[in-house]
Amino acid sequence: MHALLLPIGSTGDVLPFVAVGRALRARGHDVTVGANPHFAGLIERAGLDFAAVGDADEYDAMCGSPKLMDRLHGFRFVMDFVSTLIRPIYELAAGLRSWSRIRSPMARASPKSGSACARRRSCCRRRSCARPTAG
Repeated sequence: MHALLLPIGSTGDVLPFVAVGRALRARGHDVTVGANPHFAGLIERAGLDFAAVGDADEYDAMCGSPKLMDRLHGFRFVMDFVSTLIRPIYELAAGLRSWSRIRSPMARASPKSGSACARRRSCCRRRSCARPTAG
């Protein structure tokens, strides 16, 4: 399996994803962490593959702005920044999706293959079909 982890935020958001990535890597999985280049060194020192999402200078400017901690407008300020990351994250995920190793177990599950359907039909609720498993 190849996991794509996409933490958006500060160090407190990125570190848990690095821990999960290290655990996955220790179990033999490939892991790519898509994050702001500000965190590239941290991610690479953890032995994980890094993919840039966003711009380090813009991230540093946002973190240094007094608007960040503004009680009335801080949340909107952060969400405006995060909204600029939607397209780069989509493009990263779409590019990696073409790799044959990256598949969602639920995306390939079907009743005919013996796996649970993704729509959770009544047979799934009765457990008369197989439950989904990690691929």
